[in-house]
Amino acid sequence: LSLFNSNEMAVQKFLPKSHLSTVIIRDNTSVQRVQEIEVRHLEETQKKTGHFYEHLKKKFTGDQQRKMSRWKKEYDKFGRRLPLRPPPPP
Repeated sequence: LSLFNSNEMAVQKFLPKSHLSTVIIRDNTSVQRVQEIEVRHLEETQKKTGHFYEHLKKKFTGDQQRKMSRWKKEYDKFGRRLPLRPPPPP
């Protein structure tokens, strides 16, 4: 019985007196987990923003092309109706 107590005392001597090391390790793992979550969230946000930007860019260029084709059609329609006359002499 005394041998067991002496071994136990030797082990107790080398162990930390508090649970501080356990707390630090758990805190580090929880901080790492939070950082991983934040990084994943940032990556998802960047991906969504990129897709939204591409969507808006396509929409804008499509709108501009539609405007140009509409203006061209209107110009052609009115251009055929108006006779081309030389400007009056000064």
